[in-house]
Amino acid sequence: MQSTSEQREQLRRAGYMIIRNMVGGAEAFLRQLDLLHPGSTARMTTLVELAKVALRLRDYDGQDTGNRANEVRTAQLAAAFSPVELDSLWACFQSLDQLLQADKELYESLFQSGPTRYSFNEMPTGFAVGDFIESWPAIAPAG
Repeated sequence: MQSTSEQREQLRRAGYMIIRNMVGGAEAFLRQLDLLHPGSTARMTTLVELAKVALRLRDYDGQDTGNRANEVRTAQLAAAFSPVELDSLWACFQSLDQLLQADKELYESLFQSGPTRYSFNEMPTGFAVGDFIESWPAIAPAG
């Protein structure tokens, strides 16, 4: 049985590989998604979490992120990608990110944040993993 730290490290590596393989195309991405999230249910939740990581990487400029728990991980993960790869990564998640936002600011009292356009309790309807992949722009293979 794996310890909690071993499980976290395995998830960190799997998360890195799934993001890395997005640049390699749909088949590579789906293989890594199968490793990270073997079950067929709730896979969109995994994609939403990865979208948040992609947003954090897109916005990271080498400065303090304001989130001490993720600062080191964000810096390490951002350093593993070229600027072009980070742009390609964000392009893949951009349509999902837009679907996660409302037309107006929302405030959810159960979450300790200010107003946001993101809905914490709603998933995009009629948008599954296949739709997510189809929403990707054409990406040149990493070289």
